[in-house]
Amino acid sequence: MVDSFVDIFQQLKTILCLCPHCSSLLRVSQLLHLHSTAPAPRTWLDDYDDQIQKLQNKSGSVATKEDKFHSQEREMREKSRERGRKRVVSTVLKSMDDYFLKKKYNPYDIKPIIHPVDFVIFNGDHDKQVNEVVFLSKKSKNPNLAALQKSVDECVERKNYDFKTAKISNEGKVTFV
Repeated sequence: MVDSFVDIFQQLKTILCLCPHCSSLLRVSQLLHLHSTAPAPRTWLDDYDDQIQKLQNKSGSVATKEDKFHSQEREMREKSRERGRKRVVSTVLKSMDDYFLKKKYNPYDIKPIIHPVDFVIFNGDHDKQVNEVVFLSKKSKNPNLAALQKSVDECVERKNYDFKTAKISNEGKVTFV
């Protein structure tokens, strides 16, 4: 391919042409040096360039709208989190019986597990230290669930538990440290 291009270029050195503006005699190979202020007639390449420019403009417009959407989404999520935080106290208090209400646990220390126990309470200085871990569950009328809850209690009594930290990668791989 390179050889044929070089051959063509060498042949263009032998072809002469006349400039329509200044009437100079030139080799076709020298036409790369010509400049004209007159506009060239439109070609398919001009239409293609126009379409690319329109797409780039639309892409910029879409990016601007996406940025605005993401900003609004962040605001909506933060407002939703705030609404949820405000409801934590009343939700937790509604689900607790009188005995636990008297204990005055911080509702933010209470985390739902749902099965086999309803909640775990990390009682302590809310963000600094945990002094006590409490499993909280209402007495179940379901004999299977009651037996499962009893087995959890027995495991804790026998100190048959462990503390592990799991790391989950972006690919979903779980490793324990």
